[in-house]
Amino acid sequence: LRRLRGLARDSDKNRSVISSLNAREILLQVVFANMDSELSHESLALLVMFPLGESECVSVVSDSDRIAYLSRLLFHSSIDVRINSAALIEIVVAGTRSPELRAQVSNVDEIFEGVIEIMKNPISSYPRALKIGVKALFALCLVKQTRTKAVSAGAAETLIDRLSDFEKCDAERALATIELLCRVPAG
Repeated sequence: LRRLRGLARDSDKNRSVISSLNAREILLQVVFANMDSELSHESLALLVMFPLGESECVSVVSDSDRIAYLSRLLFHSSIDVRINSAALIEIVVAGTRSPELRAQVSNVDEIFEGVIEIMKNPISSYPRALKIGVKALFALCLVKQTRTKAVSAGAAETLIDRLSDFEKCDAERALATIELLCRVPAG
């Protein structure tokens, strides 16, 4: 898996070849069949390098055990595992059309706290944390009913504090997320 991840990082062509061999389906099975193992964490790191189809996203968001597992990973001792968990949450929420299923993910209490905690890490150590964190937060805040949870978890303050650290496109996403949060009374 580590070697495959290295190959996938090397080029788009390698990712395309790996993806064409049903890697996403296999990796999804491995991530959730071997929970809390190094194999699961390595599979997760490779899985987030590929776009998922809607059916794959729905297979994750419709299973409360899978969502609970991903939310637990947001508090793992390894920052890389936490970032990859947030990345998969963002991918599956953004890739699911059903507002009810997206709300089901956003309603998990620990998700907002975990994503916001990732964004509080020093930027020099983990620049990917900010990018993934703001993408996940934006995707989660698209669900109107759960924006209050994001405000309670400190999303607006964290986004404002980190605004100068974002790249341009991520800063725009952060501002769009803040705008969404301002649309609820608590915001």
